[in-house]
Amino acid sequence: MNNVLTKELCLSNIQNLTEKMLLDLLEDEKYSVIITDEQHLKEEKEVCWQRRKATLQRVVHKTTISIRHKREKISARLEIGTVNVEERVFSQCDLYISYTKKNIEQVEKFLGEVLKKSIFVLVEPNIWERASQLAGYYQPLISLRYQRDDIKTALDTHLFWQIFLINQGWVDFLCKPLERITLRQLRVKLRRLRSCLAFFKPVLEQPQASLWQTELRRQGEELSLLRELDVALMAIEKFSANTTQEELAQEYLAKILSQARAIEAKRVKQKMQLATLTFTFARLIMWLSDEPLTASCERYGLESFFRRRIREWSKNIISLTQRYPDFSDVEKMHKIRIKVKKFRYVMMSFPEINHNTNTMLRRLKKLQDMLGFLHDEYINKELAQRIMQADGSKTSLKQTVFCGWESAKTAEALAIVPDLWEDFCEDLELWRDTI
Repeated sequence: MNNVLTKELCLSNIQNLTEKMLLDLLEDEKYSVIITDEQHLKEEKEVCWQRRKATLQRVVHKTTISIRHKREKISARLEIGTVNVEERVFSQCDLYISYTKKNIEQVEKFLGEVLKKSIFVLVEPNIWERASQLAGYYQPLISLRYQRDDIKTALDTHLFWQIFLINQGWVDFLCKPLERITLRQLRVKLRRLRSCLAFFKPVLEQPQASLWQTELRRQGEELSLLRELDVALMAIEKFSANTTQEELAQEYLAKILSQARAIEAKRVKQKMQLATLTFTFARLIMWLSDEPLTASCERYGLESFFRRRIREWSKNIISLTQRYPDFSDVEKMHKIRIKVKKFRYVMMSFPEINHNTNTMLRRLKKLQDMLGFLHDEYINKELAQRIMQADGSKTSLKQTVFCGWESAKTAEALAIVPDLWEDFCEDLELWRDTI
């Protein structure tokens, strides 16, 4: 049955091309386009919008098309129109591409050609659910595709919307690579999706799942130096110079770091092409839509899987005390930080397990913030060393600024981290017993 099940990708054209322009774009020497049906519709429906119900109205022109190449045929649809909800109006300029397990390879080839010609981004095919996602208040458990006690629908519901956000996050970053906030948000979205994929690891086919984890990690690593430079620049901005020498050193460092950031942003923008990224995320969605689950997952119900998996993760988190007992070791503390961050992303992403967690999550956030602060300080010092080695002039001035960075706070943080860890683990054990 899965062989004939038809699914859809939806690509929104950022340039808001007209229908004729899109049709012209789709047709070339390789592909011919035949219009098979047209409809002009006015629709409205109640949707969840910013924590309340609202009426979404849509005026849309739907054009069903058949895309042909030799003996191959791909079904597609254009939807051009406007959507109005709560006095907010946004345009719809979408290309829907239908695919089955049998023609995924043909669809990928066609998609690769289309993405070379105009700027597209993946979006939620269901316009009603897309509205909730745009409002920033998407509720997976009331999604139309979600089914209680079905791991496959839970996988799709929890991961698809994150993929759409990351694809849009790359659009935002590549448009404004010098903005710190777009970079930070994109990195958070990438880490969250990686964490959620890791949570489902026991029921996902290998090595495909690991390869997708590697791809998401690669994207995050491309952005890591930019983030390090941003952290250093923010630290310099907070530093209060007490002397003219320190002020000059502060300005000198800010100039060096700003120049380095601009160069790195240009490198990332040139390397990370949006067409390639969108194509990659489309392939990820098609893989998730196909049969990514192992045969062993049939013995799990959704509820039992979530309960068993989070108990395993909780146990592993608690055991970190034995594996990395020395909190003064920066490398070991960084490993704890990564695992704690991954755990928090999972807890915040899955409402199925996020029950009676307020106290635990507050302590987890405080611990995560403190570990993050210490990690940033370590990165700043490493960066300072590289700068001083590269440029011998004004070394003493630079040393003054870097050594002054939050030194008292660093010592204080190192002293209280063990207590924060102990408090969190106590709450985690208590919560784990209630699952």
